[in-house]
Formats: sequence, structure tokens, C-alpha cells
Amino acid sequence: MNVQAAYAATNHIGIIANYMYANYNDNEEDRGRKHRAGEIGLGYYNNFNERWYFEMFAGYGLGKGHAFDSSYFMGFKIVREAIGQYQKIFIQTSIGKNRGDLTWTISTKISYIDFTRAHVVVGDEQLWAKRAPTAFCSLIGNVQTPVWRKKIFIRYQGGFNFHISKEPVYDYDPVVASIGLLIKLNQKNKDVDKL
Repeated sequence: MNVQAAYAATNHIGIIANYMYANYNDNEEDRGRKHRAGEIGLGYYNNFNERWYFEMFAGYGLGKGHAFDSSYFMGFKIVREAIGQYQKIFIQTSIGKNRGDLTWTISTKISYIDFTRAHVVVGDEQLWAKRAPTAFCSLIGNVQTPVWRKKIFIRYQGGFNFHISKEPVYDYDPVVASIGLLIKLNQKNKDVDKL
């Protein structure tokens, strides 16, 4: 589950907030993972004209994850477990175009992620227990189309993640994709419509 919200405090100042929760557990394979993360940001947005708009946000986030799986070697069960807690700061810029009922946006997000607690355990051996800051860049494209009175939209999102500082010691998803609903509440003017 991923919830994203935005609020236009003025005609050019906006607040964004995101929350993500994932919980997967396969009892037959004895593996699972749980991840929670949230972030908040403050930024500037403006319309160049009736069709083009620009946004820039900066913010802070926190996250926590836990994953485990197991395998058997010569009759012995080996459990692998990873636990991590991190904080991050980010800056995000977007440019978009409104073409009637179709709106598209291209976004770039730079995130500096620092694990404040982390450890990886395989059996009785602890492999990693240290801080591991890494910077990532995300390139994301969004397309949205209205489904009801320009208040409810279907939003398609896809893009790429890659590290821009030292290679992380943990796995990450290089490709992301999602589909969801966008609901506009209390729309007052054209500038708010672009946020």
C-alpha cells in the first residue's frame, strides 16, 4: 500500500506527504518481509502557462524493514534475516504538461539514505552491523487520466532507481511501476489543479 498526498498552502507553496506499507509472509517457504516508510516535504510549484508546470520539493523521511528466509544444508535449517532502520533527506524536481484530459509528469528525485540501525544474520553468524549511507537517483514518469468529473483520476507511474554514490550493501529495486487512484479535494483555482 502506498498513499501520497499534496496540499497547496498558497498559489506557489505546497506540502507533500507519503506513506508506504508492505507485508508479505509465505509460511510454506518460511520467508517474508515487512517494510514501513514515510516522508514529508515542502516546496515550490508554478505554471509557465495553461499547459506547462514545474515543481521543486525538499524533505525528510524515515523507514524500517525486516526480511527473513531459510534453506536447508545437509539436513540443517539455515535462517537468514535482515533488519534495517533508516532516515533520508531528498530533493525532487518535476516538470509536466496538461493536454486536456491527459496530464504527464517527469520527475527526478535525489535521496541520501543513512541506516541508523542495520544487521544481517545468517544462522549464528552476523555479517553486517554498521551504518551504510548511500545516495540514490530516481527517474519517474507519471500519466494521469480523469475517470469522474476531473475529481478522480487513474494514475500510472513507472521509472528507475540507481545509486550515485558508493554501491549499497543491500538489495534494492532498480525498476518501479504502479497504478493507482488520484483524488482531488477542495480544488479552488488553476494553480492548485496542477499540484
